[in-house]
Amino acid sequence: MSFRAVLAASAAVFAASAVQAADYDLVIREGVQTLPVSGPTGPILAYDDLQERGNGTGSAFVSKAAPRNGNGSLEIHGDRSRYVIGNIYRTTDPYYGAPALSQSLFNFSDLTSLTFDWQVTAPSAGAGAHNTPAVRAHIIDGNVRAEMIWEGVYNGGVAGVAPAAGWQTAGAGSVFYMNIREGGAEFLANAGAGYSLDNGANGVLLLNGSQQNRTIGTWQSLFSANAYVTGLSFGAGSGFGAGFVGFIDNVGVRSPNGNNFTVNFEAVPEPATWAMMIGGFAFVGAAARRRSTKVVFA
Repeated sequence: MSFRAVLAASAAVFAASAVQAADYDLVIREGVQTLPVSGPTGPILAYDDLQERGNGTGSAFVSKAAPRNGNGSLEIHGDRSRYVIGNIYRTTDPYYGAPALSQSLFNFSDLTSLTFDWQVTAPSAGAGAHNTPAVRAHIIDGNVRAEMIWEGVYNGGVAGVAPAAGWQTAGAGSVFYMNIREGGAEFLANAGAGYSLDNGANGVLLLNGSQQNRTIGTWQSLFSANAYVTGLSFGAGSGFGAGFVGFIDNVGVRSPNGNNFTVNFEAVPEPATWAMMIGGFAFVGAAARRRSTKVVFA
């Protein structure tokens, strides 16, 4: 059997077990990939979304520049970039086409924490020196399309002050702000008195004129039971500058129904390690029977 056939066969076994397992891992390597676990209406992709790049400078890709767990991590450059798992739009991705129309990765109400490791090696200049990688959960709720966004300045950072050197951890107690991209009028009608959006019909959610930075559980109360997460993205925000460089790894998603997973970004192994990996596939059957299953795809 060819090496490519071995990879395909092992991925199929892992995918089947991941549906049944309560905990599993995704190891994401370089390039656009189709996850071995499909969504309800089509494939789930992991990719640097070229459509989202700002001024031609932003990018987000797996590299060996700052390994965290293993030999790689997700490398993020400004001015604006998005590395996406799933889909961040209501329709299909304007650049890649798939995944299919705003399919659900999981119910928003099932999300209890979104954790990850991050660091900045080249901070933004001037007033934006505090910029950190931005992590987003993209939410669809009827006609509402929203982004729940983590940034370091709202989680212990100081405006205008560069983050501490080295790897940091965004834990389960992190706070996020909410950016309503579509359906602002519908969202405000359901949210209640005092809420507004900084751009009127859309934008960052305010309460009595102040931006709201809240935990995941607090945000869930403003959405219906039908709200779902259609994608996760990691990148640099607008205005970060072309010189910004940051990193993300060990993304953890937890839910009360036990469907937990982690995302580890890994560089392609050196040629000398391929033989070891092939040998490791002999143990796929044993690994598939464990509660914690690792899904690896290249």
